[in-house]
Amino acid sequence: MWLFGYKITLKTIEIAKAAIGSTQSFTFRKIPDQIQRCNPRLSGFALPPLPYLSCLVMDTTTILLCLIIAALIAAFAAYAMWVNRKMTELENAKKQNTDSDKLKLAALERLTLFNDRSRLKNLVNRFFDPALSCREMQQRLVSSLREEYEYNITQQLYVKAEVWDALSKMKDQNMYIINQLGAVLPANASALDLNKKILEFDMNNPDSTMNNLVQQALQYEAQQLL
Repeated sequence: MWLFGYKITLKTIEIAKAAIGSTQSFTFRKIPDQIQRCNPRLSGFALPPLPYLSCLVMDTTTILLCLIIAALIAAFAAYAMWVNRKMTELENAKKQNTDSDKLKLAALERLTLFNDRSRLKNLVNRFFDPALSCREMQQRLVSSLREEYEYNITQQLYVKAEVWDALSKMKDQNMYIINQLGAVLPANASALDLNKKILEFDMNNPDSTMNNLVQQALQYEAQQLL
């Protein structure tokens, strides 16, 4: 085994000498007689000069150091690329969240406006026409509620299902109240009679509609985004 290793060393020296193109002549030292007598198989072999072996070891160490440094640089570059990719992903996610929040806030603003316009007293003030009959006024108020609800129906994409459900129930409840109050009035009643009836009901029953509850739900949702 030792002899085999020694032969490999000699072969490595020959390859290294050819690679670096050195013209230096090497003087091989004869193996001492004492070692040859102990191991006859070493007869005829010679040892290379010790300074050259030291140079070979030094070159090997330098190569190893260069490889280690190159590996460290490659690892650092890979880590830097990974960090940069993660930062880019975080920035994109943050931008997407910001855009989504803007859409949600815009939807909440529109629904807040719809909720306020749907209050009974606000409906009466906006659509009162003394020339209309009770039935015509009743139809105008109900149609206004339905049309504005349908106009804002796409906003349910940006709010929670519970919030939109409360808004829908508020619309249905206000339409029901208007129809019920109109039904108790005589057929020849005027729009003024219906308006008075609605305002009296709203004043005597401030919590009868769901508008306040819907308003609180919309405000809570907006606060979560701010």
